[in-house]
Amino acid sequence: MLRRMTLMLILAVSLLNSRAASAQEKGQTGLTMGYPASVGLVWQPSGSFALRPEFAFATTSNDDSFLTSQRHTTSLGVGLSGLFYVGRWESLSTYVSPRFVYSRFSSGPDVGSESNTYSLTGSFGTQYAMNRRFGVFGEVGFGYSHGNQEFSGRSTLTTDSWSTRTGIGVLVYF
Repeated sequence: MLRRMTLMLILAVSLLNSRAASAQEKGQTGLTMGYPASVGLVWQPSGSFALRPEFAFATTSNDDSFLTSQRHTTSLGVGLSGLFYVGRWESLSTYVSPRFVYSRFSSGPDVGSESNTYSLTGSFGTQYAMNRRFGVFGEVGFGYSHGNQEFSGRSTLTTDSWSTRTGIGVLVYF
């Protein structure tokens, strides 16, 4: 464990001392698609910073004829990440990223619950530009979430959680 932490520290220090490259150009705008499921934009106003707003949506309908019940669920999430580039080597870039996400989930009519969740995550990521118009990224981080879930107006469940986060995706620049 200590050996891994030492290796990570050496990697982080070497990334902070790297030189800039032209893999991502100032002023570029593009589309991101990632996992966990989200679609968004990336806008890079400078060579050392980018904004990445994202959007996620899901809806499900179940009809159980045996129990004569129906259930509809809808989930909507919006988020914003700031990418601060800390190292570049030719087509490979590294960054640190704070990320804020708001999610809303509703279920009904039988269950009738609604929830709101706010999440704040810090991540370390890498981005590789395969060419001027296409790239891939991956990131790992740690975050905090706070949520409230209300059941048919009768009771409320409040949750606070700490968790790890990983993500991968593609970038397509316009």
